[in-house]
Amino acid sequence: MKCFVFLFSIIFSGCSSTSDNEETAQNTDLSIEKTALKQGNRISSQAQQALGSQLMKIVNKEGPAVAVSFCNLVAYPILDSLNYGIDVNVRRASVKTRNPKNKANGIEEKIIRSYQQQLVKQESLTPVIKELSQDELLYAAPIQTKNSMCLNCHGATDSEISKNTLAKIHSLYPEDNATGHKVGDLRGIWSITFKKKELLKFQPDTAAVNVDDVLALVKQNCYSCHSPNSPSHEDIIAPPLEAVKRRYLIATGDDKAAFVTKISAFLSDPSQQNAIMKGPVRRFGVMPKFNWSEETIAKIVEYMYENELEQPAWFEQHHREMHP
Repeated sequence: MKCFVFLFSIIFSGCSSTSDNEETAQNTDLSIEKTALKQGNRISSQAQQALGSQLMKIVNKEGPAVAVSFCNLVAYPILDSLNYGIDVNVRRASVKTRNPKNKANGIEEKIIRSYQQQLVKQESLTPVIKELSQDELLYAAPIQTKNSMCLNCHGATDSEISKNTLAKIHSLYPEDNATGHKVGDLRGIWSITFKKKELLKFQPDTAAVNVDDVLALVKQNCYSCHSPNSPSHEDIIAPPLEAVKRRYLIATGDDKAAFVTKISAFLSDPSQQNAIMKGPVRRFGVMPKFNWSEETIAKIVEYMYENELEQPAWFEQHHREMHP
């Protein structure tokens, strides 16, 4: 009888240990996926800002045809030059490509097709994590045609893309298949490949960016477009943050809760309908939507309300002239 009890204890202990190990492994996998999602959101936003800010500046100053050349020559070097703080492979992927380098592989195409089905059902698109192997994870996030400015290069060839721009596209991309889009269409995805061992360097419950260092968060996410160092009002590609703050303070009667709610709503879903700064929208277009978490948006907006913001040297005089 003692032998039986002893044997039973060994078996039970072994089963319990196996079960605990499996549960630990599952928890680790979930933590890594959670970290990959946070890091992917941060990196895709960083990459989108770096490309988007430069592209908007060129379109506004020199026109869409020059922007096509910019994309051809500079897009990949910009992505490669960014410091992501982690060893990753970042690229854009599409099934309707302009640059052949962006052609989606098998798993990327499946994700894109799934996003397209969601759009047909009028469902919102959110980032996804896919396991590539025991060592790698793939983060994917949608790239959508967010405003009419995009249609200067990706819209209808007979009405929205100028002949000059279309000729430049055909000269640089003879097999181009990235036209005919409408606002809201899926252009492709951000495809970011992580090594799991790299993700383990991050604490699983720590945000992808240090949300306590909010000034760094603002600089990382906002200054590439809303620069406090622009030399003149003519050189900006988006209003300084101080201008945004003052406009929203007026619109909300200096009520913090309303201020945070109103700007957060716009950042979560940038659109002409949600915008209260109509002049900048007419001049620059609606800002692209970034894959920021609700926490990141809240931290940025609360910082804007509570703190003095850096501003260009010319801003105060310009503001007094425009608002005597």
